[in-house]
Amino acid sequence: MNIVELKGKIDIVDIISHYIELKREGASYKGLCPFHHDTNPSLSVSPERQIYKCFGCGVGGDVFDFVQRIENCTFDEAVRKVMEIAGINEPLPIGKKEPLPIGKEAEEYKEDFSKFVEEAYKNVHKTDYLAKRGISEALVEKYNIGFDGQGVIIPLFHKNKIVGYVKRFIEGDRRYYNPRGVKLIPFNIDVKQDIVFVTEGIFDALAIEEAISLPAIALLGSQNHNILLENLNCNHYIILLDNDETGQKQALELYNKLKGKGKKVTLFDSSLYPEGIKDPNEWLVRDKNGFKKVLDLYITIAKKPYSLKALTLNYQNTFRAGKYKPIPTGIKAIDTVLEGGLRKGMFYTIGAMPGTGKSSLCIQITDSLAKQGYNVIYASVEMSEYEIQTKLFAREFTLTRLKQGFPEKKHVLIQTELLKGHIADRDKVIAFTEIIKDYISKVGEKIHIVYTTSLDEIRQAVEIEPNSILIVDYLQKIQLNGRFQTDKQRIDAVLNELNEIKNKYEIPILLVSSINRQSYNNESEMSAFKESGTIEYDTAAAFVMTTKKDENRKDIIGEDELKGVYKYVYLECVKNRYGQVGEKKELVFYPLFSHFEEEEGGIEDVLFDGR
Repeated sequence: MNIVELKGKIDIVDIISHYIELKREGASYKGLCPFHHDTNPSLSVSPERQIYKCFGCGVGGDVFDFVQRIENCTFDEAVRKVMEIAGINEPLPIGKKEPLPIGKEAEEYKEDFSKFVEEAYKNVHKTDYLAKRGISEALVEKYNIGFDGQGVIIPLFHKNKIVGYVKRFIEGDRRYYNPRGVKLIPFNIDVKQDIVFVTEGIFDALAIEEAISLPAIALLGSQNHNILLENLNCNHYIILLDNDETGQKQALELYNKLKGKGKKVTLFDSSLYPEGIKDPNEWLVRDKNGFKKVLDLYITIAKKPYSLKALTLNYQNTFRAGKYKPIPTGIKAIDTVLEGGLRKGMFYTIGAMPGTGKSSLCIQITDSLAKQGYNVIYASVEMSEYEIQTKLFAREFTLTRLKQGFPEKKHVLIQTELLKGHIADRDKVIAFTEIIKDYISKVGEKIHIVYTTSLDEIRQAVEIEPNSILIVDYLQKIQLNGRFQTDKQRIDAVLNELNEIKNKYEIPILLVSSINRQSYNNESEMSAFKESGTIEYDTAAAFVMTTKKDENRKDIIGEDELKGVYKYVYLECVKNRYGQVGEKKELVFYPLFSHFEEEEGGIEDVLFDGR
């Protein structure tokens, strides 16, 4: 059985009579329309054509359409209900709803809401609902807002014609209703002006116009994004959606879509909502003056984006949110000079001579940041993912075993074994498995390793994990698409691209750089960096790593019975945009398990005091 066969077995008069009282008038039946406040029977049912039509509110359709409207259900649910009322105990029909008829009968389905809207407008004085929501008589008159006895009727216009309406029920659990079969479009979709606010609901749009006399667009659902994008009649869009997770997610989605269309667009900062306020209309009702001030501020932001007044809003929000709160690296020699650590949206550079353990230092910083809960992207151009993991795991394993009190070197140093791909001691294998399993459970989703020389791949990693700290090891080997005559031109281009990344995603970037060979034995300064001019202009702070040498200019190397070989490394700040350059700090580097400690302490793992 299909839909056509089912319709042949039922009588629309019998089904509609299940819901309302019908009386025969000639060849048709009449009754009070259940879809608007009807005092004079306006609903006509034709048993010959098996259709209904209301000459008051304009709705009409077949039996399934009637049940869909009155039950507020899907088409399939309506079919099931019709069969139940008609006593038809058969499988559900195969196929979808019939297409609407064409020709003369199509006029029976064409809905004209003008008469219904006009009647509702005449009755608007019978409710105080609009006044309670802060909407003035002037706006009621402008938009022909009405009342049908059950709810407020707000017509939707397109190209100067009424194409539908939204009903806001004022009692009961049901909130909104709009005529079925009519495509819901955004409220005020035709508005043409320089700046326009975009809201979720109609009352939010009305609230904005009430406060600043500027018409606003109400989306009436995320499904209407595309309709808005097809009717972009304004120059600048300010997105002000509800103060909840769904609203803010939809706001960001719409922001990106409008940006993609090349439109000027501003995303309203939801932190400006007063406590307990979920949408613009509630804000209007509670504090109209405060609401107006914030809207006026956003108009200024749209008209004069570079003015101090506009910029101050972002500054205040940034300050309140602690956006530039320092992020400790875990290396005291760095954090002290930087007044606490790294900050978002800034470059930091470490230049190093070979053998100083610059990658090990950055991996230790990665470990420290991840343990604090930060996402870290470690982009390596030299070491594979396996080598980086080896350094992380060897350090974690050794530090954990030392905390546990294991006394012999064979119990702790494991990096060379991992690199060889074999751990001889079975007990150590078991211990390693347990320690690393615990480590992965804590930071396994915080550390992201990218083994590449491609800046495009690094950018892709940031797009996947945008709320991260990016460490690039190291700068001189990063490649960018295009041909460059000199290395300096290439580095300039790479730094420009990295600048865009850090500014777009507002993340800190720590760069590892080489220093000139002639600087290995000289005092540290910015000129020690390769391509020093470019780096000096862009970096917020720069550090130079060199090894401590004896009178013969040889690295001073020692060996500890438990911790293995070590060397002394100097870390000196040679540029600091927001403070003084730091004095030369001495670190002790244990390469066998990729670990640095400081003469005066300062790392989280305080294991070697009194060395």
